[in-house]
Order: sequence, then C-alpha cells, then structure tokens
Amino acid sequence: MLFEYVVRVGTPADEIVRYADVCDADLIIMGTHGRSGIAHALMGSVAEQVLRTAPCPVLLVRAAKRASVTDATAVSVPPVKKTLGLRSMS
Repeated sequence: MLFEYVVRVGTPADEIVRYADVCDADLIIMGTHGRSGIAHALMGSVAEQVLRTAPCPVLLVRAAKRASVTDATAVSVPPVKKTLGLRSMS
C-alpha cells in the first residue's frame, strides 16, 4: 500500500482538494469529529468542504465517542503516586 504525507500552507479544505487534484489521488481519507448543531454552524467542517469539492471519492471516519464520567463503563484510574511507585512525603 502506497501512501504519503505533505505539509502545505493555506486554508485546509482548499489545500487538501488542490493537492488531491495535482497528484491525481484515487481517494481522500480523513477523520471527522461529527459535530452538529451550533458547534458545526460556528466552526464549519473542513471534512464537509472537502467532501463537496474533491476531485475523487472521500472516506470520512468518525472519531469514537469518548466515555463520560457518568457512563457505566468509566474506568477507575489509580493514584499517580501509587502507579509510579513514589512514596508519600507526609
């Protein structure tokens, strides 16, 4: 599997689409936060802009939902001093 990465300066969506066009990309794969509502309206979506203007297919991968403190699957984290094997100064 061949892949590459580049660093470009400019508006993210424009630069992604421009580079895909220049290098004749077969597919663009990018992550998305999956924001909706006010957050989406205020911040916009680079992924959405790329999806609408790309010269090739775009695969959007949504980030996994983070567990909140109220979730039943929340994990207990042991105290740092115990984890690092440090002794208490008290």
